[in-house]
Formats: sequence, structure tokens, C-alpha cells
Amino acid sequence: MATTDCPALPKGWKREEIIRKNGLSSGKIDVFYYSPSGKRFRSKPQLARFLGDAVDLSTFDYRTGKINSLLLRKSKRQRGTQFDYNRGIRNDASLVPPIRQTASIFKQPVTVIKSTDGEN
Repeated sequence: MATTDCPALPKGWKREEIIRKNGLSSGKIDVFYYSPSGKRFRSKPQLARFLGDAVDLSTFDYRTGKINSLLLRKSKRQRGTQFDYNRGIRNDASLVPPIRQTASIFKQPVTVIKSTDGEN
């Protein structure tokens, strides 16, 4: 496969897609990036270690090679209690109710039985 320029990375960086031809994962596409010096990168963490702070990869989508603002991580935002004056709601992690994670395990409907004799 041919390499193409990657405009989301600094000048000289190339992107390559290779389709796996055999095995259980045949048809899957592997994405590689090449530095201007020719060094190959197989993953976003590997790319981030090489570039360091020179390039902000927080919005870089490794699979497509494009900038995607939806990838902006929540951890990059200011931590702590925040107040959104537009909504009038306090955004504090300690105020978030716990999420019941077992609900998706049960596929059958649940029957609620209420006692009418005054017992709880």
C-alpha cells in the first residue's frame, strides 16, 4: 500500500493503511505512521512518546489520521467543583448518584411485588 501525507501531523509525516490478507483477523486494517526520518509507529501511545509535548495529540484520531474535537478528554478540563452559571447546576463529582452497573446483565423483565398488609 502507498503512504499518504498526514496533514494533522507536522510536515513530512506519512500515514499508511495495510489490510490483513489472512488469518482470523483478515480484512482488518492496520494503520501505521512514519516520521520524516522514516521511523514507523504502530499505536497512538508510541506516537505520543516520540513526539512528547511538541504536538498535542489529545484530539488526534489515530485510526483516521484526522483531528476530532470529540476526543477531547475530560481529564484535560479543570478538576474540582465548577459552577455553570448558564444552567444554575453545581457540577461536582461527589453529587453524582452511583450508577447501577448490573442492570444490563438481566435480560428478563423484573416483577415488583408490593405488600398490601402494611409490612415493608
